Amino acid sequence: VMTTTIAEPAALEAEALRRYQNQDMAGATRLFETLLAEHPTHATALAFLGFAAGQRGDYPAAADFYRRATHAAPADPVSHFNLAMAELGAGRAREAVTALDAALSVESSFLGAWLQKGAAYE
Repeated sequence: VMTTTIAEPAALEAEALRRYQNQDMAGATRLFETLLAEHPTHATALAFLGFAAGQRGDYPAAADFYRRATHAAPADPVSHFNLAMAELGAGRAREAVTALDAALSVESSFLGAWLQKGAAYE
């Protein structure tokens, strides 16, 4: 019988990040997928898998992961910003602006969000 302890998610996250830092994207992705299977609202795993999907050019999948990350960590403006970038990549400017507005509602001085919001209207 396998039991999960509080340390296990942190250890798995640390190992996944170590693999990513050592240019093992596939290994990091597998570990974050494992972590997410056990902890479906793990914000770091969601953000990393959104990043990985974006790196593959799968912006709709990236947006799905980032959207889940915004629900897991609604006070993190970067989660909303990442969602906006994925939405722009997927060609969904209206959804991107909504996500940028959410980022700015959390952190009104987020310069990157202001700049991207302006670009989204071009």
